Amino acid sequence: MSKKYTLLLLISIIVVGGVVWLFASGRLAWNSSKVSTVNRVCDTELVNKYNDAMYMIGRNGSSEPSIDEAGVKSVQSTIKSSTGYKDDATCQTLLFWIAIYNGDYPAAKDAEMAVKQLHDKGQFADSNIRGNDAILTYDTVLYGISPEAKEKAGAS
Repeated sequence: MSKKYTLLLLISIIVVGGVVWLFASGRLAWNSSKVSTVNRVCDTELVNKYNDAMYMIGRNGSSEPSIDEAGVKSVQSTIKSSTGYKDDATCQTLLFWIAIYNGDYPAAKDAEMAVKQLHDKGQFADSNIRGNDAILTYDTVLYGISPEAKEKAGAS
């Protein structure tokens, strides 16, 4: 073999060995994760308003704990008047729990479906929502206000 090919082989081995070493040492990594941009409509301030409204405490001098009905309605109307709320997992999660509280099965079903679709895209709700649970429990909660559950409750 000529000196030219020997030198080329030696350089190739050094380059390949260097790349292998970089991967093995953790200095170089292959990243195959998806990156997506999320439009955040329901921010921390709105989540805090929801949390305050849903907190069961005595209100207006009453010792009887209750939820702030006006506050919940305000959060709901703020969300629905915001552009892009349908593509925000936090907004949809808040709407789901507000619909559950109000016993509004169709609205809760729509919000549940939206939350699941956003979850499949890798978009998740703010983790500081009072009373929020894993998405896999939403079906059980939703069943509690479903027409089928109401029908069974009336039959007994």
